[in-house]
Amino acid sequence: MPGYWDGVETPTKANVDSDSIVTDPTVPPGFYVAEVEEWGAWCSKKDDIWKARWTLRIIEGMHSGKYLVRWTSMVDDQKQRNLELFTLTLGHPPEFDGDHGFADFSAVRAGIVGSVVKVKTSFWKTRSGDQRTNVYINQTVAFANSGAGSATPEVPAATDSDDEIPF
Repeated sequence: MPGYWDGVETPTKANVDSDSIVTDPTVPPGFYVAEVEEWGAWCSKKDDIWKARWTLRIIEGMHSGKYLVRWTSMVDDQKQRNLELFTLTLGHPPEFDGDHGFADFSAVRAGIVGSVVKVKTSFWKTRSGDQRTNVYINQTVAFANSGAGSATPEVPAATDSDDEIPF
């Protein structure tokens, strides 16, 4: 699919460094809150298909600090899934032109990195019996640059002077 991501820039140092990050196999199946630490897209030389990768760091709970990686191929039979991924991490599908591909790579990356999402993980086995992890992005907590700052909501300050501390 040549031309699917026209305008993709050469990976930055951050993209290259995150290439070695894989899903932590010690993270059990479950639901987690994670921040998108890196996002990248490139055309595979092997099969000429554009791939995208979300590198997520768990930010809550006992597995905080561990990584999950979500991959996708930018192919027609995955359009609906890809639309959901971009909507949940960017807020909308990136602008797309059939002749020129997606909008500016840097703008898409800047809009995704820093987003906080709820994810689900599950295990599956390969034909050879190796265990792998599926990572599903299910819900948006906060978009990148939304000013939310953190996935933990602030508790509003009490405004009445009659409020009593309940302990």
